[in-house]
Amino acid sequence: MPAFLAFLVRTLVVWALFILVETAQGALRRAIYGVDVPMLVRQLSVGSGVLVIVGLAWLCSGFLRLRSQAAALGVGLIWVALTLLFEAVVGGLTGADWAVAAADYDPRRGGLMGLGLVAVAIAPWVVQRLRDHGPVDPPQGPRSADELQSPR
Repeated sequence: MPAFLAFLVRTLVVWALFILVETAQGALRRAIYGVDVPMLVRQLSVGSGVLVIVGLAWLCSGFLRLRSQAAALGVGLIWVALTLLFEAVVGGLTGADWAVAAADYDPRRGGLMGLGLVAVAIAPWVVQRLRDHGPVDPPQGPRSADELQSPR
C-alpha cells in the first residue's frame, strides 16, 4: 500500500474509534435527557469529548506514526472535516433541529463545539509534541553557593 494511502487509512481508523465513542456518548445523553438536552450538559459533553480525542490520540500515536508536526496537524484537520461531514449526514438523516446544532457552535449562546473542533484539530499535534519532546523543563538555577559566586 502506498505510504500516503496507509497514512489516510490509519487516520480514518482512529477517527472512526473517536466518532464511535462520541456517538455512544450522544446516545447515552439522549437516553437520559430525551431530545431537549440542557446546554450545560452539551457543554460538559464537549469537555469529555476533548478528553476522549486526546486520550485516543495518545493511545494511538504509535499506530498513527506521525513523523512531523505538519502531519499531525494534517491528521487533526482531516478529523475535523470528517466530524463535520458526519454530523451533517447523521443530522440530516435523523431530522436534527439545525437551530439547536447551530447553538452548539455559537459561543454567544453558550455553545462550545467550535472549541471542541479546535481541540480535535490540534490534539494529534499536541500529543506528537509531548511524545517527541516531553514536557518543557523549567530553567535550572544555581544548585550551590559556589555556583552563585563563581564568575561567568
